[in-house]
Amino acid sequence: MYLLRTMFVVVVLLAAVLFPATVQAQDVCPDITETGPGVEQIEGQGSYTFFGMSLIVDQPMIALMDATAKVQGLAYQYAPSTGQVVGQLTSDFLSPPFGYTIDLPISPRGLSLDVDQDGEEESGPQIFYIVLGQNIFNTPRLEELTQEGFLTSIIIDPATQQILEGSLILYAPDDAQGFPCAAGEDGVLFTADDVIAALPAGYTVATIDVEGTEVTFDRSPVATVDVIEIPGSETPDFSDQGVVESFNSLIDFMRERYVFNNFY
Repeated sequence: MYLLRTMFVVVVLLAAVLFPATVQAQDVCPDITETGPGVEQIEGQGSYTFFGMSLIVDQPMIALMDATAKVQGLAYQYAPSTGQVVGQLTSDFLSPPFGYTIDLPISPRGLSLDVDQDGEEESGPQIFYIVLGQNIFNTPRLEELTQEGFLTSIIIDPATQQILEGSLILYAPDDAQGFPCAAGEDGVLFTADDVIAALPAGYTVATIDVEGTEVTFDRSPVATVDVIEIPGSETPDFSDQGVVESFNSLIDFMRERYVFNNFY
């Protein structure tokens, strides 16, 4: 009897070691709370430190932009203008932090992307992010180069094109779509081993944490999404350094940012 009991304990322990992911994965994604139809309006603030913003941006435009190419890690692809929704600045852009709002359409016209990693071909949710750009072409929407923007709701690694952190706005036409709530063993979102949450129908804001591995969801009628400077565009601050140290820091900064040696 003692031998049988010992063997049973050993089998249970082996099962726990060999199959932990199967047991735990079912509970990783909490249910997304359905609060009515979901998000109806986005509001937020934008902030920047770049000293030249007032010199180069005289027609600021903030818009909800299709993020399909961003999620897929595709560089140098412009978002289709058909799914773009232009917002409204609610305070002076030149006095940051400034405010903005975007009213979400009942039936958005963005692209759909299947990201639930279940191996089945499905339409998937529409995925958007927010961009503030300079409308240099004076068009109704941000087009081509102006879509790059100065402030966005997501941060992207320029080397890998991976979304590192920030907020995406999701639209699910029904309750049969999924979206990652956490990265899998590879530590990277939007790959085959993602842990998937079921999306309720309507709009949901998905916020990727600073580690780039976990996602939280918000379906408040008015959801807050801030836009920030693209890393590397901010004005450097040497105010806490002495005269000599700050001068050397400035030279180092200029060597990195403004390298040019094509005269010869």
